[in-house]
This record gives sequence, structure tokens and C-alpha cells, in this order.
Amino acid sequence: MSELVTAEELVEERAEALVLDATVARDTGPGGAVVYRSGRAVFEAGHLPGASFADIVEVFSARGAALPLTRPSTSELGRAARDLGIDRDSRIVVYDSLSGAWAARIWWLLRAAGHTDVRVLDGGRAAWVAAGGELETGAPRPSARGTWTPVAAPGRWVDLDGVRAMLDGGRPGTLVCALRTPDFAAGHIPGSRHAAYNDLLDEGGAAASGAGRRRRGVVAGCARPARALLRRRHQRSRPGTRARRTGT
Repeated sequence: MSELVTAEELVEERAEALVLDATVARDTGPGGAVVYRSGRAVFEAGHLPGASFADIVEVFSARGAALPLTRPSTSELGRAARDLGIDRDSRIVVYDSLSGAWAARIWWLLRAAGHTDVRVLDGGRAAWVAAGGELETGAPRPSARGTWTPVAAPGRWVDLDGVRAMLDGGRPGTLVCALRTPDFAAGHIPGSRHAAYNDLLDEGGAAASGAGRRRRGVVAGCARPARALLRRRHQRSRPGTRARRTGT
């Protein structure tokens, strides 16, 4: 099964899919610092019909953590998923209002915790609208509580010590920063490779073909960032890496 679904395919599957909107709002805080906020207002202004809102900032992140966007515990993830009506056999499609970077985060949280049927809408909300899909406004519709229980995912996440060991050559692997080029230039972990997620998208925000990725200068064989890792099953993620290093 592909990790991506096109808008045209979703039109055909809509009745069977549990659709999640993972939009996050990006603001500028004091001193020009980037601040991520809940995208609920964006969701309520326009979302796919019947979609539920997967709030990454306030729900699908660890509560009380010192750093924003820290991976939730297994129990926190389970509660959040069940509140959205997720069952073991749910056919989940995740999208956001941008290019899918936030949707990919929900995809990975669920897949790494054992859910086997999660896909990302290629091109996000814009692709849905371009395909003739309608939007609805307002709060999400109530959903029946789900029953899915996530499982711990050893080896699917790497902690700070693991990152240090990787950079020191003490363990195999490549650390990849998937931030856009201006953000990468502003500060990144020394020794990390750069593969900007937006360089892997076409002009419409959908995943570029292999030829398109080569035209954008992406090195073949290099580890892919989250947006492109949707085609790969075996990778690890380090949540909050840049924030942990810089304190921002």
C-alpha cells in the first residue's frame, strides 16, 4: 500500500476513510522567533467534509514537556487517537493546509505505533480543491470514541544520545535536516545533511517524481526527510531536535 493517496483516489474512497486535518498555524513571536500554534481556526475556516482535527500542538504532543512538539507518550497518543474515533481497522487519510509536512508527522506517529492503514493526501487541501472537492466550515462533527491501542515503537525514534553517537560515528546512520533552506542556513545541528522537504515537491505541492527530485538537486540514496519518507517503511525520527539544541 502506498503511503500517499491522490485527491482523485480520495474522492472514490471518501465514504470509507477517516480523514484527519493536521494543520498547524505558524506565527512570529517576540524577536522574530517562529511560534507554532494550534491550527484549529484554520481548520474551522475550511476543511474537507467530515474531517476531524488532529491538533498537533495541543493534543498530539507531550503535555508539560520542556520543548514544543515533543513526541507524546504511548498513552497520550492512544487517548488522542481514540478521541478522534480511530480503531484498529480504520482507513486513515491525513492532510494539512500546506504541503503535507504536518500531515506526515501524524502519519509517522500512528505508523510507528503500529497502525497499518495511514496515508497522506498528496498535495494537501489545495489538491483536494483543485480536483473539484468542496470544503465545509465550522467545528468538527462529533465522532464515536475509537478503540485503537498503540504499541511502543523501539527503534523507530532516536534520542539525543543516539544522535550524538551517530554524528560521532559510534552508530550507523545519517542525520538529515528537512527544514527549508533559509531555516537550515539560520541554524542546524553540526554534521547533519540537508534535504529540504519543499525541494521534493512539485510546483503544486505534491510529491515530485524521481526526475523532479533530481532536477531539484536531491542526492539519490540520501536519507529522505519526513515528507518524502512517506514511501519508506524503515526509518527513525528525532522529535524536537533543533529546539533541543538551540532552546528555541
